[in-house]
Amino acid sequence: MPRLPVNADPPMPRLTVALNPRFLPLLTSFVESSAHAFGLENSKALSLTLAAEEIFAYLTKGEVRNQEIRVRCLGGGYYMGVTFTFASSDLDLRVFNLTSRLTLDQDEIPDDMGLLIAARMTDSLHISQKAGEWQLTLSKDNAYPALIDAGV
Repeated sequence: MPRLPVNADPPMPRLTVALNPRFLPLLTSFVESSAHAFGLENSKALSLTLAAEEIFAYLTKGEVRNQEIRVRCLGGGYYMGVTFTFASSDLDLRVFNLTSRLTLDQDEIPDDMGLLIAARMTDSLHISQKAGEWQLTLSKDNAYPALIDAGV
């Protein structure tokens, strides 16, 4: 079995798939299974999976529909993250602005409602863009048990 160099990070789970609604169950299964593999408790794994589902569903409705997306799950011991990497020249992410508001019509739910849900279900969100390629990372922190009073 090959050994990793001393300072190398272990390989992280990756999924490459077309941005198509039919692959949504594959994405959610991948994220949820990865979350459990990294030791995220059930409720946090579900929150992260739902957030990833909302991001994927939103992207399938836009200009990047049917394009390739790369999804990587990261485990840092104290957190679990999901990074989406995809190409786009015009992506509207205004809803992630903390001061943004959505106008709800009784007949129609805005397309970007899922992005707002995703942002609120995670502990951190990072967005970057370089040379037309976007990286969007969602993460959820592990819960730690309360410290026991040791009488100190």
